Amino acid sequence: MLEWTEFDPGLDGFRVLETIGDGRVLATGADGDEFLLTANGRDWTPIPTPTGFFFNIVNLSGSRWLIAGFESIPTSDGGEEEDSPLPKQRIFFSDDQGANWTELETGDLVPQPEASTTPNDFWLITSALTLGERMVIAVVSQSIEPELGGEETSASSRIFASDGGAFEQVVTYDGVIVQGGHSDSNGFSLSLFRGDAYEGPLREALLTSPDGWEWQETPLHPLNSSFAGGAFRSQSRYDGSEWSIVLAGDELILQRIDNEGASATVAALRDVAPSDFAVGPSGLAMLASPRSVAVDFDFSMPSGRIAKDGYELRYNEPKGGITLWDLDGDAPVYVLSPEEVESETPPAGIRGSEQTIEAENMDEVVLIFEDPDTGADLVSFTLGDIMSALDFEPSAAFELPEEVEEPERWVGWSTDGVNWGWQTLSDAFGIQLSEQEIPLTQLAVGNGFVVATTHGVSPVEPSTTTTDGQGDGDGYNFGPRWFIATVE
Repeated sequence: MLEWTEFDPGLDGFRVLETIGDGRVLATGADGDEFLLTANGRDWTPIPTPTGFFFNIVNLSGSRWLIAGFESIPTSDGGEEEDSPLPKQRIFFSDDQGANWTELETGDLVPQPEASTTPNDFWLITSALTLGERMVIAVVSQSIEPELGGEETSASSRIFASDGGAFEQVVTYDGVIVQGGHSDSNGFSLSLFRGDAYEGPLREALLTSPDGWEWQETPLHPLNSSFAGGAFRSQSRYDGSEWSIVLAGDELILQRIDNEGASATVAALRDVAPSDFAVGPSGLAMLASPRSVAVDFDFSMPSGRIAKDGYELRYNEPKGGITLWDLDGDAPVYVLSPEEVESETPPAGIRGSEQTIEAENMDEVVLIFEDPDTGADLVSFTLGDIMSALDFEPSAAFELPEEVEEPERWVGWSTDGVNWGWQTLSDAFGIQLSEQEIPLTQLAVGNGFVVATTHGVSPVEPSTTTTDGQGDGDGYNFGPRWFIATVE
């Protein structure tokens, strides 16, 4: 168990905590224009940055620091202009730990709103990495078509590289390179997503490069696909590796993908329902609720039978699995276990849709079974077949009985992701919240320490206003309060 000590770092208004590559922890101000670093969790050093900007990308892990963001758009009343184009995006680097910043000439990297090919083009810098003097920038572009009712077109991502001089475009990918990435002595890595999480498989790929100029794509597990978990997913990255919590059957699995794309299951989280977690050089910290009492993440397979062309597809038979039954022969043709259903690769003799599934296209074939003997197509099922036959009503596990109070959240700690110790928030931090208050907690793992911030949010005005209670229109905030634990 961790031993937590409350302290006051003097960070008013700081709400975002994250671990950077060298094991320090970065705190970001609520307005995105203030940053503080700590190497021990107690002593925080402010990072001077250019004024008049909102920085959404902050990379302070190497000898060359890199930040990217938007110009602030002042208005007559001192606020932000609401109906305006996307503010100009700017990039700065520093080789003296923020004492001096040099603006990079972006040129054609990110066309500004007035220079876009159409008024509806959308460009965004999503990642900025450094390795010595080398720099890599990822830019995502997308258009919104008014004639399509404001729908977004397919996105594309471009990677630009520099050895210290001008940037050059080196590669373009279909899909979105998400914010983040990593650089170390092995080179650079970025994450690319393709597909639509709401209309079909969302597929992730790891992009790696030894120098920023030559890139390799390694496909990772598909998300929300017919044969992969993904109804619940949370991620945290550190040291080039990606830790994920994904759904597999009715279990939540903690997985790790290294910086070469190799994945491994670390542990099955049978007793907890995680809500967030953080990874750092000393281990993993997690926020969760006990599944035995809490509203369970029961994304279990719905039950139903679909008869077609002499066969019957039986969902949740066996429990969590699928069976294809020969009605004439009164015998099973395929019996898939929950593990086979949740596998990243469809079992032999079964094919899923190779195209992105459009949610409104009920006639699209999404599941094909082959004859085990000949390999010829035996029977296929459309999205409409499956949706009309299965019972998608929420299970009782989603319903919290009125007489059962929502359980208190836990904070967990593990040095390896396998063995965990758990404490309630009240045991860990000594905080007692009222029935109306909702605990909001953040964790960050540094080198030899864990930092936590927690505060309560109440939707109603408290009967007794405390000195730190503040009404903001959306509720009444209490805190934040800061805690630190030392780890070996």
